Amino acid sequence: MKTDKKYRKAVCLFYLIGSYLLLLSLVEAIYFLAIPSLEGSKAIRLFLNMGWLYFCAYVYYRLTKRYTDWWSVLEDEKQIKNS
Repeated sequence: MKTDKKYRKAVCLFYLIGSYLLLLSLVEAIYFLAIPSLEGSKAIRLFLNMGWLYFCAYVYYRLTKRYTDWWSVLEDEKQIKNS
């Protein structure tokens, strides 16, 4: 049973990282398609990009926390280690 928990934890971690990288690729593609229409300095574009990435990362976290059990598997492992 212990290997099953480790395997499940690895699969959940793989899905979280893989889907997060896909999301970041999609978000950056959307951002770079929309950015030519924005006029301004490079500093403004940089801060808009940072805000956009953090917003999308937060939305990703909330959606995966609500609609998948990937985070709960990883949190259960932390609780077992702390006990």
